Amino acid sequence: MEFKRIIDKIIEKRDKFNVVALHDYFIDHFIYMETDINNLIGEIIETARRGGGNIFKNVQNIMRGGCAANFSAAIAKLGVKVKLITCANNIGLEILRRNATGVDLSQVKITEEQAITAIIESIYMGRQVNIMISYPGVLSKFNTNMLNEKDWEAILNSDFICMFTWNVNRYGTELIEGIARRVKENGKGKVYIDLGDPRHRIGDLRELIDKIVKEELIDAISLNENELKIIGKIIMNEKENHENPEDFISEISRRVNFRLDVHTPEYSATSKNGKTIIAQCFKVDVKRTTGAGDAWNAGNILGWGTELKDYERLLIANAVAAIYISKEIPEHPNMYELKEFIEKAKIQ
Repeated sequence: MEFKRIIDKIIEKRDKFNVVALHDYFIDHFIYMETDINNLIGEIIETARRGGGNIFKNVQNIMRGGCAANFSAAIAKLGVKVKLITCANNIGLEILRRNATGVDLSQVKITEEQAITAIIESIYMGRQVNIMISYPGVLSKFNTNMLNEKDWEAILNSDFICMFTWNVNRYGTELIEGIARRVKENGKGKVYIDLGDPRHRIGDLRELIDKIVKEELIDAISLNENELKIIGKIIMNEKENHENPEDFISEISRRVNFRLDVHTPEYSATSKNGKTIIAQCFKVDVKRTTGAGDAWNAGNILGWGTELKDYERLLIANAVAAIYISKEIPEHPNMYELKEFIEKAKIQ
């Protein structure tokens, strides 16, 4: 594959499109545990038996979080114009300013509440996992009534409208429906959604899928492996079969009118009208898992916006995620790092 041609095309076209992302921004409190999750649980129980106390075997950090905010920071680092519409208190806004270089924050709404997530990163069955304990606060009530004239102007004039974390928002379906309908009627952009983990809202998810299929509201949906299984079960109305991922994804895409963009630790895929393309992930030493999907989404939109072929788009998305999860510190790659990585990296 001509990697130089791909990178040159991205560099040429990356400033020719713009993105709006909404609606979630969290302050993320990371707790990195080197021990296995079962050992951690044992230590927690033992500490509780003693009446409480400290567990010192960890490293902690506080930084920008939330899918929309992380996505925005990642795609801005790659040279794309992006505006973030979200809510933050004064402390949260200051953290966002320091950790989202290049992102247009002019539409961030100042609120008293701040969404916060505590994230425990540990090991389970030899694989790094993250457990998130979240307080969504005002994000659970985010709706179209909170959007002002400038918000709508930005949304309707954007090439991509990316909506994240439906799962924490009780008005999530109304938000997607309201924005997508206005974009289709009066805007020009593509509508891209990433729902988050929908397991606790299966009934609401059925309603959402029914609406976006019937009214052709979105252009693409981003799914991880677990979300794919759930969506597949709802759309196919039967017990899912995962013996062949490509066949499973293709069968789902035949039954919907939007593109499926799937990312897993082993491969990514894109599928429309039953035609599926799969790209294997790059081999890297994984340092973290939290935020991998946000980085992947940034690479995916970068590839879409610069008009790459489907396989090339997946390749770029996989590379952006691979660089992020393999860095010593949680920092998104710039274009130089992407170029250097993709020319040297090995695919699984």
